[in-house]
Amino acid sequence: MRTNRFLIVVSILISSSIAAHSFDAEQAKSLIETHRQEWEIPGMAVAIVHQGETLLLDGFGVKNIGKSDLIDVETQFAIASNSKTFTCAALAMAVDDGLLNWDDPVIDYLPTFRLSDPYRTLDMTIRDLVTHKTGMEGGNPAWWRTEFTRKELLSRLKYLEVSQKFRSGYYYNNLMYFTAGMVLESASGMSWDDFIQTRIFDPLGMKNSSSSIHGFDEKSNIAVPHAFHRGDDKIEPTEWYDANHVGAAASISSSAVDMATWMKFLLAKGKFGDQQLISETQIEEMQSPQTILSTQSINDIGRHVNFHAYGMGHRMYEYKGLKYVEHGGHVVTFRSHVCLIPELELGVTVLTNSETDCCEAMCYALCDLFLEQDGPDWLDIYLKKHREWRSNIKKETEKRTEERIADAPASRPLEDYAGEYTHPMYGSFYLEAKNGSLNFNFNQTHLFKGKLKHWHYDTFLLLPDLQFRDEALVSFQLDTSGAISSVKILGAVYEKKE
Repeated sequence: MRTNRFLIVVSILISSSIAAHSFDAEQAKSLIETHRQEWEIPGMAVAIVHQGETLLLDGFGVKNIGKSDLIDVETQFAIASNSKTFTCAALAMAVDDGLLNWDDPVIDYLPTFRLSDPYRTLDMTIRDLVTHKTGMEGGNPAWWRTEFTRKELLSRLKYLEVSQKFRSGYYYNNLMYFTAGMVLESASGMSWDDFIQTRIFDPLGMKNSSSSIHGFDEKSNIAVPHAFHRGDDKIEPTEWYDANHVGAAASISSSAVDMATWMKFLLAKGKFGDQQLISETQIEEMQSPQTILSTQSINDIGRHVNFHAYGMGHRMYEYKGLKYVEHGGHVVTFRSHVCLIPELELGVTVLTNSETDCCEAMCYALCDLFLEQDGPDWLDIYLKKHREWRSNIKKETEKRTEERIADAPASRPLEDYAGEYTHPMYGSFYLEAKNGSLNFNFNQTHLFKGKLKHWHYDTFLLLPDLQFRDEALVSFQLDTSGAISSVKILGAVYEKKE
């Protein structure tokens, strides 16, 4: 009893100290801008909230590198996997409404739901989907190299392979979150997009947020995506990636001003104004450990935590003795990061239009600044990791070139490789022999086409037209008659159609 009283007193003193100190917003802005430039990030937007108030809300840099259109607090960025928190919040609302329960079988809402494992098909629950405990392979090419409709994606889940035992641990899976969105549609009678709009965006006044990019036009206040040019690491603008077909997993775009509102809502335990839009019970469920993760990856960067877990649309671990709730987002040329410290009612969002981990490191650095505590230089630690990543890509390219047997000819004429190759999960890979070269296209999508360059023997180098797409070696297999029978692309075998 004496120990409990002591902890309560300490907690009150800490809270009072934090509430009383003055956060230096100008110092924070200087930190953000300095490191935005050092990381060569074209544009960034940041929101910091505390106890229902906004401490910092600003845009930094430009929407498009080399141009003068500035990022502002209403500029929309793809938030990618931070969409998952919105999906879990929507499901929590449905639980509050009595439309479903977390432990209901998925098949009760989606009768056509099928996985390659019959037991998982029958026993998979909604909770399994959103806590990454399904143990099914990720199958990401099924959505990022295609334009399949949501109905088509759902019908292909039966081709996913098992990666680990059911509920044995954590295995990140976008397609299972997509499925959770489909469950919400079945239970509510509304599309996932309409539910997010009418139950979250509209009540919270999030006017600069959208569930897809389909409403964007030349007048839209949006950041231009940027990526590293293949080969020389030059940052350049590119096209927006349409993640609409995977919806609930990754398709939301938002702004700093809207994310400030979103964080306040979560930190207020589901209350906005005088409305309790999500029960406190469900907010607690979302932010409670559901799947245990190893602490190794966090300890490796000097965090030294005693627990690490995934909840529902949130990852969580320790931060200076407090629970740190976070999620990152990454989808082709955009990165975002959101962190919450519920005990302090503190939240930070960092949005960027470039592919770096700066946003995650910036969240750590801004939390340290808020607490007025010295700590590791997270931005420097992550920048070194970033440069190592880019260096390793260059080394892998050099190693591949060194191992090439340049004078080893293909076994068949170029025209023989042409045709359509199919994979039950990932769709079609089309090859056309034209003007002495092989042109490829995945599922006739405009973002996934390019050329195949002969490498050696029956191996070719896949060269996407978009320079930020990684090169990859693909290998063709022959049947017993010597005819081309299939092609292997990043471990997946596509069979040639007759």
